Amino acid sequence: MILGLRRIQGNSMLPTFKNGKIVVVSSLLTPCVGQVAIARLVGEDVIKRIRAVTSDGKYYLEGDNHLESVDSREYGAVSPDQILGVVIFPRRK
Repeated sequence: MILGLRRIQGNSMLPTFKNGKIVVVSSLLTPCVGQVAIARLVGEDVIKRIRAVTSDGKYYLEGDNHLESVDSREYGAVSPDQILGVVIFPRRK
């Protein structure tokens, strides 16, 4: 996928992205801290913000809604091959 559309499922990224919102995702960009990414975790695609990159190149991901978010605080850092793409539109911080 070079560019793709994804529909947000769930509330882990509130207030940034609401459930049902459609976003444009690019797999061409190198994911950076602060960007929102789509990752494949245990057979499920999730949307999370990149909070940190480890020295060995893994990513710590967190949802913006800490009350309803399962993220790297529970499943640990994710490898680069688990990052499917970066949200490029709409851009929000």
